[in-house]
Amino acid sequence: QARLSYAMTMSKPRKSEFTKLSDEQSQARLSYAMTMSKPRKSEFTKLSDEQSQARLSYAMTMSKPRKSEFTKLSDEQSQARLSYAMTMSKPRKSEFMREVNPKDTSRAQAFELWMKAPNPMVTFFKTIDVTRLVRISRKKGYKFNMLLDWCIGKAASSVKEFYLLPVGDKLMQYDCLAVNTIVKNKEGEVSSCDILFNEDIEVFSQQYMEYTLKVAESRTDRDLSDECMVIGTSAIIDTKIDGAVGMNSGIFNNPFMIWGRYRKRWFRYELPISFQFHHTQMDGAHAGMFLSNLQEEINRLYK
Repeated sequence: QARLSYAMTMSKPRKSEFTKLSDEQSQARLSYAMTMSKPRKSEFTKLSDEQSQARLSYAMTMSKPRKSEFTKLSDEQSQARLSYAMTMSKPRKSEFMREVNPKDTSRAQAFELWMKAPNPMVTFFKTIDVTRLVRISRKKGYKFNMLLDWCIGKAASSVKEFYLLPVGDKLMQYDCLAVNTIVKNKEGEVSSCDILFNEDIEVFSQQYMEYTLKVAESRTDRDLSDECMVIGTSAIIDTKIDGAVGMNSGIFNNPFMIWGRYRKRWFRYELPISFQFHHTQMDGAHAGMFLSNLQEEINRLYK
């Protein structure tokens, strides 16, 4: 139903003429314009058969899905695309965690070495440049933490180890990722809210705003851990910190990031973060790759 609604809405004439069209659409528009520009005997005459055919051909061509995503859409079309993307981004019934044999994965040796270790958690510290996030947040009105959470999900999505996680004494495989954020609820306490990662930052932002508000009002945690591998985050924005260590509970094995208030350095903004991970899930090289990806995603956001 969402796909049908999206297709029907997108086939309507666009308000803006400043769109980047496919070759087929450009040719159709040119043919239509040339035909319609022929002098008519009267300004109030009916269209000729040739003109009617040109208009029909144009309408049919423009209703086809566009090859280019770089189009300027009307408000109605933008809303339809957002609604469609959000509907299609919901985890499907098949996208649940499942147990895998560690010997069939690249983590076989790590599973043997670290699953029963007294403290298998490793913490990395890194200072990242968040200047671009600060500027985008101020210019577009987005939440800083939402932007950072999206970049975290994007950076993790390209590291396959993030889709594995030791749970209890088993190794579980996931098909999707979620980023957790801590929300201050209406009672002044904290609640937990998992946001499904979506490649479309507009969809992620809308989900972030919607669900964090619901969690704050209801004081009910939103938990996607049965569907997604959740990356934990905690922002201590009231103070400047360098990170945190020693969070080995023996239960929560998920990767976890903590940061405080960002710091201004001349014309740049820096944010020290700590990244904790279970050694069964990934090695230091994978964690380093993720942190490098994170800085890259921040630097190219909205470029």
